[in-house]
Amino acid sequence: ILKAIDGGDCGVLNLPHHRGNRGGHMSQEYENAKKLYSKYLVFEVKETKYSQMPANTILEQDVEPNSVVKPGHKIQVVLSKGPKMIDVPPLDNGFTESQAKAILEEKSFSSQTKLVYSDTVQEGYVIKTEPAANTACKEGSTVLIYISRGKMTTQVKLPDINGKKESEAKKMLEDLDLVVKTATRNSEMPEGTVVGMDFSPNTVVETGSTITVDAQHPGNGGEV
Repeated sequence: ILKAIDGGDCGVLNLPHHRGNRGGHMSQEYENAKKLYSKYLVFEVKETKYSQMPANTILEQDVEPNSVVKPGHKIQVVLSKGPKMIDVPPLDNGFTESQAKAILEEKSFSSQTKLVYSDTVQEGYVIKTEPAANTACKEGSTVLIYISRGKMTTQVKLPDINGKKESEAKKMLEDLDLVVKTATRNSEMPEGTVVGMDFSPNTVVETGSTITVDAQHPGNGGEV
């Protein structure tokens, strides 16, 4: 607050404190400060710069608190341009978690990660970000990175398919979301009969696993 000295031609700056021992017009909106103190001071904008304060907030001034000045003294101030806005970079085109974090850090963002299942994105790679790519955000804000855990899998127990027809055994396994290959084996069982597989019955495997079924067929053995 600027008070004129009675009977004099100067004024006394008795400025309010702000953030510890700092004071003055700092943290005030520029136009409001001009209206309040234009009777005593001439304001001049020295520069503007990005900050976390709202745009046009006074960040710095060249007159110290409690200074004695003449009316009409010129005070230079530094104004806030507001937070710097930066576009979130696109990271969903083949970047790993570590690469994505490095890119965001380079762009002055902080980051957090969230692991989610994906049927289309390889494990360990970026699925998307939040906010989305090309969204303008404040410098230093946090971007959430969704990282693929790969496909969601479940475990199933293999049935006993020995002695079953090849087509029946194949359907039983495919109904469990397993991939089936067949191999021929010579035996005394009727043609097309399953005589074994590459895992024992009741073995627990993940869905999507490949199971080789051995079936009786005439001729040389081999996978089909």
